[in-house]
Amino acid sequence: MGIMSLIMLIGAIIISGFFSSGLATFKLENDGALFDLYFRVGAIVGHLTHIQAHEIYINKVIEYYSLLWNYREGVYDVTFMSELPQSVVEDMFYDICREMFHKAPLFRGLDENFLRCVSKIVHVVIYNPNMIICSTGDYAMNMFYLLQGEVHVKSKLDRRMNGGILRAGCIIGEMNLFFSYPYTTTLETRTCCQLLQIEKFELFELLKKHEQILKLLRKRVDRRFVKVQNDYEIVGKEPICWVQQRVNPSLSNKSDIELDFPVVMRSGKGFNRIIYQDVLDDTEDVIIIDMPCIDKSYEKKHTQVFKTCVIPPILNTTETWVKWWNTLVLLISVYSAIMAPYCHHFVSNNELMKFLCDIDSFIEFLFCFVYMCDIVVEICYSCPVTGLYYKFKDGLSIRLSEVTFWIDVISAIPFAAFDWANIQEIKRIVNIVRCLRLWKVGRYFEYLDNIHPDSLFLFRLIRAIFSIVYGTHLASCYLYSFACSIKPGRTTVNCERVSWLRSFTEGKTGFSADARHDVLGITEGYWISFYFACATVTTTGFGDFSPQTRTEMIFLAASQLLSFCITGYYTALLTSALSCIVRPKLVFQQKLIGVRQFLTHKGLAEPLQKRIIEHYYLQDQLWSGVSLPDKVSHYMYDTPEYLHEDAIYQEVELHFDGVPIFTKLDPKILVNITKLMRRYLIPPGAIFVRKGEVRRQMYVIGRGSVAFFSDKDDIIPTKILDETGHFGLRDLLFGEPSHHDIKTMSYCLLYEVELRDLFEAMRSDIDLLAHVEVEKQKLQHGIDAMILEYSLNSKNLPNDDAKEIPSFIYFPKYPRDIMKHCTYQEYEEVFDTMKRPKIFRCFLMRMAIHPAGTFARFWISFMSLVAAMIVGSFVAETFGGRRTLDFRIISVIMDVFTWIDIYLKLHWAYYTDSNMLISHPVQTSIRYMFKGEFLLDVLISIPFELMIPLVTGTSFFGYSQCASWYSKFRWTRFSQIIRIPAVIKIFHSVFKFRNILLLVSYASISLFICTIVASIAESVACPPGTAIWSEGDENKLPFCREGTYIRQKPNLKLDTSNQRWVLGIYYVSQVMFSVGCGDMTTLSVVEMRLLIAVSLFGFGIVRCILADITAAEVDIDEVRQKYLESIIRINFTMTKEQVPTKVRKSVLRHMYHTWDMSKGLQPRQLFRDLHPALEADLFRDLVGDDLKRVPIFQGFRENILRTICQYMNTVFFRKGERITRYGNMEREMYIIVQGQVWIADRYLLWTHTLSDGESFGEVSIVYKQRRIYNAIASTDVELFVLSVEDFETVLQRYPAVLDELKLKLTDDTLDIFQKTQQQISVNEMETISSHIKTWLARNGTPDPDERKIFKNIREGFFYQLVSNLFGSGQDDQDLPFIYIAHDNTNKIGILIHPKCTFMRLFMWLVILICYLSPALSVYQICFYEEIPSKVGSNIADLSWAIELPMYLHIILQFITPFKLANGSYCKVFHKIVFNYLTSFNGFWINLIATLPFYLLNDNSAAERSTIRYLETVRLLRLIYFYRSHMSKVSDLATSTIRYKITLSMSVFFLMVHFIACVFYNIAACSCSYTTKITGCTDEDVNNMCPMGTWTHEFVRTNEVYFIRRLETWRWYIRSTYWVICTVSTTGFGDITPVNTHETLLAIFTIFCGAFIISIILSHFASGISSLNRAYREYIYQVNLLLKHMGNIGMSQERIDKVLSYFSFRWEKCRGVRYHDSTSVLPSTMSTTICYALYHDVVYKNSLLSNKGNTMFHRQLCGMFKHYIYTPGINIVTEDYLEMEESVEGAACTTGTMFLLFRGRISAYGKNKDGEQILLETFGVGQLFAKYSAFFYDLPYDKTYRAETKAEILGITQSQMIELVTQYPEFAETIQNTITMEYSHFVEQKYKTIFEPRITSEDEMSTETTEELEEPMSVEPNERKEWKEMKKKNRIRTSDS
Repeated sequence: MGIMSLIMLIGAIIISGFFSSGLATFKLENDGALFDLYFRVGAIVGHLTHIQAHEIYINKVIEYYSLLWNYREGVYDVTFMSELPQSVVEDMFYDICREMFHKAPLFRGLDENFLRCVSKIVHVVIYNPNMIICSTGDYAMNMFYLLQGEVHVKSKLDRRMNGGILRAGCIIGEMNLFFSYPYTTTLETRTCCQLLQIEKFELFELLKKHEQILKLLRKRVDRRFVKVQNDYEIVGKEPICWVQQRVNPSLSNKSDIELDFPVVMRSGKGFNRIIYQDVLDDTEDVIIIDMPCIDKSYEKKHTQVFKTCVIPPILNTTETWVKWWNTLVLLISVYSAIMAPYCHHFVSNNELMKFLCDIDSFIEFLFCFVYMCDIVVEICYSCPVTGLYYKFKDGLSIRLSEVTFWIDVISAIPFAAFDWANIQEIKRIVNIVRCLRLWKVGRYFEYLDNIHPDSLFLFRLIRAIFSIVYGTHLASCYLYSFACSIKPGRTTVNCERVSWLRSFTEGKTGFSADARHDVLGITEGYWISFYFACATVTTTGFGDFSPQTRTEMIFLAASQLLSFCITGYYTALLTSALSCIVRPKLVFQQKLIGVRQFLTHKGLAEPLQKRIIEHYYLQDQLWSGVSLPDKVSHYMYDTPEYLHEDAIYQEVELHFDGVPIFTKLDPKILVNITKLMRRYLIPPGAIFVRKGEVRRQMYVIGRGSVAFFSDKDDIIPTKILDETGHFGLRDLLFGEPSHHDIKTMSYCLLYEVELRDLFEAMRSDIDLLAHVEVEKQKLQHGIDAMILEYSLNSKNLPNDDAKEIPSFIYFPKYPRDIMKHCTYQEYEEVFDTMKRPKIFRCFLMRMAIHPAGTFARFWISFMSLVAAMIVGSFVAETFGGRRTLDFRIISVIMDVFTWIDIYLKLHWAYYTDSNMLISHPVQTSIRYMFKGEFLLDVLISIPFELMIPLVTGTSFFGYSQCASWYSKFRWTRFSQIIRIPAVIKIFHSVFKFRNILLLVSYASISLFICTIVASIAESVACPPGTAIWSEGDENKLPFCREGTYIRQKPNLKLDTSNQRWVLGIYYVSQVMFSVGCGDMTTLSVVEMRLLIAVSLFGFGIVRCILADITAAEVDIDEVRQKYLESIIRINFTMTKEQVPTKVRKSVLRHMYHTWDMSKGLQPRQLFRDLHPALEADLFRDLVGDDLKRVPIFQGFRENILRTICQYMNTVFFRKGERITRYGNMEREMYIIVQGQVWIADRYLLWTHTLSDGESFGEVSIVYKQRRIYNAIASTDVELFVLSVEDFETVLQRYPAVLDELKLKLTDDTLDIFQKTQQQISVNEMETISSHIKTWLARNGTPDPDERKIFKNIREGFFYQLVSNLFGSGQDDQDLPFIYIAHDNTNKIGILIHPKCTFMRLFMWLVILICYLSPALSVYQICFYEEIPSKVGSNIADLSWAIELPMYLHIILQFITPFKLANGSYCKVFHKIVFNYLTSFNGFWINLIATLPFYLLNDNSAAERSTIRYLETVRLLRLIYFYRSHMSKVSDLATSTIRYKITLSMSVFFLMVHFIACVFYNIAACSCSYTTKITGCTDEDVNNMCPMGTWTHEFVRTNEVYFIRRLETWRWYIRSTYWVICTVSTTGFGDITPVNTHETLLAIFTIFCGAFIISIILSHFASGISSLNRAYREYIYQVNLLLKHMGNIGMSQERIDKVLSYFSFRWEKCRGVRYHDSTSVLPSTMSTTICYALYHDVVYKNSLLSNKGNTMFHRQLCGMFKHYIYTPGINIVTEDYLEMEESVEGAACTTGTMFLLFRGRISAYGKNKDGEQILLETFGVGQLFAKYSAFFYDLPYDKTYRAETKAEILGITQSQMIELVTQYPEFAETIQNTITMEYSHFVEQKYKTIFEPRITSEDEMSTETTEELEEPMSVEPNERKEWKEMKKKNRIRTSDS
């Protein structure tokens, strides 16, 4: 039994868990992308409807996104394209354009380098069907090449008609690139089209650099026009379209026209004949134009996209007859697949089934003909093209490569026409072939998934049920064929004597074997087979039927394995679907959890925390739950401009019309402003702008209203602005402070326009900018005075009150009352407009229920419970005959609650489509009565059954006559069942304890379902005897028939309805949850059909429950996952590259410490999410004081400091970690928030100690100098860090900040703290310096130049051994085995630090004891032995022994420091004792659970039997166990799968153990093992266990074998075996419950097993999902890129090349290059790792050796970028010139020098004949392409290609300039190299990096500013000021 239990556990949990969870993860990415896109499209449609967009436009948007999903899986821009090497991207686009270049006469035969340059400016665009590409008369600016789809050419004679169709591969507008001619025709897309687009402007910018090619192209164009003129002279002007070959007698004397590109023209009618004559009238026939390639090697497969599209074209067609045809074929396929095996194996008594089987052969021929026709239809509609010729040609090319095509061909063969097809085995094969046609059903379900994502779960559930039912049907047919065969003539059945059909237990039926044989074989053969197959497929396994032959065993084993796979597959599909449905809520909730943790950790005020959380809720509501990418402020960010710009303009046109500067503004500029602005939804009563505040922002009111108050104490506003109003315009333009407190009066939607966004969008309007600047100069003095005055009066402003979502909204009762939402007059005005307001005033309450409040959620959940009780009550009453008085009273009470619910719904507030809350009772009641479900709720709540007592005289509770009608009338409440799922929806919105709530709700719903089914089953077994009941008959029970399930338990008392209910629940639950003990099954056909339905229904229900719980468990903590993946990636890199162990451990400890302190969140993220008012308050509470007391920032205005905060990150360092290193080129400034930092010189001698509020590193970001000191954390320290890149971004907004900082520094070499001298003693300096050296030596391997410093602190072996075993001090990190801790005041102490190794091991032992001790206690209680056996004595000794560590644990807790909120440890003895004594979860639980009750065992046996129950106090230790386990939930060292599996498995094993103990204790035996040895007869054995229990039945049925094996511990194994059988749904049926108590426990075990196993499997799924999440997302993005490449015409060879590149990249560095992996670390640590990775290679190169300067090498390694290449990929190509983005955003040319890290690189060049030849080969450690980094604007003169898998390090030209500037020795080496090797470049006038560089942009900027014309809008008296501004070379747009 023990082995069987282990096998069942492995099968039920481990195998099922890994299999199902492994399958569940593969669909998550695809389904998530689909549902996210659908969810966003729903939000877009709602938004467009709100702004009143036209229905046609909305449909176009929906159509666009459906096509985007169909062809690109919802991805507009494939992000992984940017991850490819530049040369690969260039090759890819050149590969796309090769066919176009070959077809276009303009580009044919041109130089390949030029064509590659052209391919770089080619854009791939997508167009919806029926979209205009170009119109007749429009200015021609583009050339198009049709990659996919077809384009209509409008007729030149009648533009309303289509004159032609361009197929994929045609060129549009080639000649328009060189002439300013308008388009001569209109082109409209017929299908979804992808086109290559070349813009005229970009092409001519390119041609400026290729003058020779420009001349050649002009010559070609000229010749082309001359040729066209000649053709006109030959043919004349009548033909609209010429052809190459004509058969026209009238033109026989004229020479044919020779086109320089092949064109095939076919008629659009009939079979698309080729047209040979010139087309004179294009309205008569549509011409299909095709442009094939002259050279077939250039030809692309333009139909490739239709092979990979998500929805097959035949299902996505718009032709109605094709849709009906698909439906017909689908139904025929299903019919054939069902009837073929049935008719072959069964003889039915049903006349209809007989008739269908008799005509099966004729139907088969008919179906084969339909299948043949379907093959043709599938071919013709596999590609959405025009013309039968092209339909068949293109469709056949697609279908021939698909397996399903050959399945269709085989299934269309009429096998019945062949004589050999009548053989039995051949028929079976033919039936299987006909079943293969069901692939169309699967394809159709996939189609439904993609077009109806909102019903994704429903369709997948239907698919799962269909698959299981059909699989059961097919298995039943073949199972029956193994037992019986049909004789010729189909009249009799011959059944085998040995088969599964004969295996039914003899004693369970009341007829003979022959009679049973006839019934089973003929009458009910199908239902018996279906029943057995259903029990097998659903893994229920009742055990009443079993295989008897080898064939049956093999078939059933295969069926079970296949069912296992199918079940896992569909469970995965359902899990994925439900994960997507709840994903938006979970993502938002997870984000809130992270924000809450951050705010709590920072110790912010509770009101401010609530306001921030409310803001997140409102922003989520504003965007309808859609998560937008960073820096995106509109839903339609991934649509073409022609779609999203229309929506943006329509949204803001009305609102911005009243703003003076936006009136009559160019719509393009307005759209650009809207793209940059932000939107906020502000709650009522919030002070959005305070008096005197300057923001340089303007706001436009989209919805709601705001009020202006002159003083904060004013009640009556000065003015009120409603929708379309604006405020803050003068603040935006001139920086004028606000003169009012601006407060929201309702929920307000505000549009924010910032100054920088305004000037970014309007920089082309120089007149306006100049006018604004002039006005600002005039008003500057007055504005400064106002700012100073307001700043003196605005200190310590209070925050707004917190606003939580209320449960109720109350309204004012008296005229003077003013509430936040309305006044008394506003409330009464609504009643005054009504005719009879008194009725409403009396009937309605002065309040409303908030729909998102706590009460609303509670009431919905409560009414779900009420609805379940109502439905369950009348079902039990109708079928079970339960009419007791208490039952009636409960039903009446439930009815009362329904009327209360109706009244409350009259006050239920609601949100409008524009997300505005309507809460007035009159409005809510009117909406509920006329637009809600008021009428339906009233009808189902009216007690119609109460009319029966009035009419018939029946009692009030429905007794006497018409009692059954009383129950039937209650069925009007059946619609209440729709309320039950509402509780699931509410629980899904809860984040904490969501799984527990779902588990409880699903268990309750399952019990409700079991109650209903049990009542139906009881009515089948015990039909009601009469319809007329009398008084006193309410307890009457109907008689149960013989041979039913209820008679299978003769020992079970069934005297009451509750006992029957328990038995019914047990009977139904074991079927529904697939336990299948088989102890209550019969061969009753009615019951058998009921069992089939229940088992299939339960199978689906369990899958749904498992899927939903798994979906809720799937880890969506994005922050934690990303941070954990960064740790894994860095550890993988360091381990792979053999980084020293000390460095690796130091890095990992730093990252774990950072997570513990910050949870992966940064303040800058929070600042960016908040609106300005909250941002100001958060700044004030979070970092305001910290920044203001920093010396370098003193005197800065608050808005400047807030801006700086937006660009600062928070970093954490452990004690002893190096923050900065001497000599490093670190461009960062640090501000100490908390902790202390030691400053040391180059030789690690301590010089300064910095503490809170001080800063260091200012010189590094202002003057970009190297570090001249080391900074080491003397304690755990938190710092703000500002990088030089972010600092320069701040300077763009506030340029004057730089001047202010330079004034404060006064020196370009010293920080502010270095200008003050600290008084230090020699001893103190030596002590601290020694600490610094020791810490740095422990945290990593020293550099060569530091080894001399660390040489003196090397320790001997004995000292190291002792220091690793014992230590003392104040440290909290890196502790030895035993560590004695003390605080600053007490140097001697006996406190044992909890983080030392001894305490960790001891706590692990304590936690294990806390788990084992309750289990042992329960065992001793339930398996009590008066005379203990040997095993019992051993268990007792073990339970006593494990108490000793618990005594020691209590003692140690008095001397163990505890952790404080800030992460440090309290080391004060009296505080430790007080904390432990006052902790309920500490001392008192430990004390009570450790009381020695075993000392009381000297009492009498009766007292010992009672005292043993005191051992249950050991269960309190489980609190400690699970509390310690739950504390690891955010610990990165504990993986998600480990945490969740440990939690769920521990609960599972405890549950099994406890239930097993209770199960035996119910039926405990009295005869012990000792008494059996002294003498125990068989009669004693039969009487030792209580009668009517499972133990007695077990002993009775197994007395021969078990007479000498009745030890107590063996009973534990048997009871555990039964529990595991039940929990794992195995259900052998050898041990079953006998009495009511055992049955109740069995029900509890079945439910626990079903749901606990679901929890465990969900934990498996979520854990495995978190393990492979990074790889899964990586592969998904790679597959998207590969699919996109195939769709746009890439060759398979190139696709395979890209795939191999990404595979190699994951293998080497998990998809992220080394420099990106280390970027998450502080700069010093990142530089250290890079040095450890690359220094071996760097030292090999003589140019980079720099005389062994370690500081130089460290900076060089830190600058290197890591690149990966696979064989055949070019690193750079000849004549390639890189472009780099400068800080100001301008593009500048640069070069990169490469160092070979691994592999081999070859250099290729061209010889005189233009052929590429091998010039040079490079090995590891060699530099190549050096000259590109030494000279400005020098292109590469060679092509460098990877010959093997290679890794390369690159350094840019700008980084080289930094190095040569900082290191003169290196600069000298570079100059010598240039002189010796590259003097020819100097002779060619190329400037080296040692010379000043003047870019073309610099020259042009000077000229442009000098030549600016005087704006016309400037007044005459302003011209002088304008001329002064011109001299500054630029217009300053900042607000510094």
